[in-house]
Amino acid sequence: MHYSILDFNAVLKHSYYAATNGEKIFCEETGRSYPTWKAAAEAFLTRYFNYIIEQSNPRYIIACHDQGHKFRSEIFPEYKLNRKDKKYSPVESKELNQFKGWLKGFLASVGATQIGFPDVEADDIIAWIVKNTTNDTRSVFTVDADLLQLCEYEGTVVYLKLEAHFGEGEYKGIPYKFTSFAKSMLGDTSDNYPGIKGFGPKKFEHLLTTYGEDGIKEFEQVCSKGNNSQIVQLIDLHPQDKTFHLFLDKHKEWNDMYRIAILHPELCENPLVKPIIHKRVPDAAKFSSLLTSANCEDMLEGYKGLLNDKQLLLDANNFESYKDEIYAALKDSSDVAFDYETTDKTKIESFRQASNSKNFVDVLSQELTGASFCFGKYFEYTVYIPVDHKDTANCDKQVIKDILEFCQSRKINLIAHNAFFEGVV
Repeated sequence: MHYSILDFNAVLKHSYYAATNGEKIFCEETGRSYPTWKAAAEAFLTRYFNYIIEQSNPRYIIACHDQGHKFRSEIFPEYKLNRKDKKYSPVESKELNQFKGWLKGFLASVGATQIGFPDVEADDIIAWIVKNTTNDTRSVFTVDADLLQLCEYEGTVVYLKLEAHFGEGEYKGIPYKFTSFAKSMLGDTSDNYPGIKGFGPKKFEHLLTTYGEDGIKEFEQVCSKGNNSQIVQLIDLHPQDKTFHLFLDKHKEWNDMYRIAILHPELCENPLVKPIIHKRVPDAAKFSSLLTSANCEDMLEGYKGLLNDKQLLLDANNFESYKDEIYAALKDSSDVAFDYETTDKTKIESFRQASNSKNFVDVLSQELTGASFCFGKYFEYTVYIPVDHKDTANCDKQVIKDILEFCQSRKINLIAHNAFFEGVV
């Protein structure tokens, strides 16, 4: 399986500020012109979405939302405070907010998963997902170089402003694997933490050139443990290297910066913290409506095969004519949802009186009258198969049994509407 993981806010803003099509809106307050939310929607579709669906099913998009940065702010209270001071134009704010609402709705319409954890940043959520999907491949879409360290996970490509990074590469002279280590020393102006005073790019380059990647890795391990005695040992080994003296003098300060710079997937593993998850079945009508609202209806033809709702009422008269199509779509499915319709033919009076026909269902007395299924690569098929309806050309119950056994034989995930009820029936 291939997941497309979105750093939601990063993708949102990159799409907005990179939008070039359409007329811009002039703001008298700032004297500048800004893109419309519709131009941003088009930019997202052409820059991100079209590329994503070439790689994978949009149902495997995971959009990660920032929900705060409590952990890092408790270490360094000034963390990201600079962003609170940034003033947006009223035009800019309005268009960004409209685009944000549109993008959330669009992702829901294609069946994407949207996730956040209270007080946890999107970077940490993305790291947690990558860490826990090692049997799959992943594309991470962001503008944040902090996530380049995820390239160390096999099968991961990090798209930094849509530029692909993977494997053992480097960015601006810093190997991907040392992204956090370097930022802990150099600081990060966008996140408003200073690093170590007196430590600049040349000192990092000196460490890398003098001691190599293995030496840097060992040095990072020594420093991250907070053991000053080991740093003293390094000074004894390299008395002329002032860099190690700097680390010893600034060790507490650096350790705080290091804890800020590294990714913390473990923040998502707290059993007391529940994730906020939003996921819907793909909705072709909603998808079409959202594209039209963004003046992108001309793109619908290109997405014709993506979401094409097919609702079928099957019976004994037409099942055979649809059978091959149904089973071909089942083969293309990773998941199949089903729901039984039943009736109680025994009608035990004492049960009915006790429940008032509302609060209790005599499950053991239920008999199958039909079943609905939702399946397909994009969940585009919704079918109902009657087996015991009045005045209907009912199918044999074996038809439903065959579909379920076919899914089981191919290890297709079966999703019951009510597992206890369906299991008993």
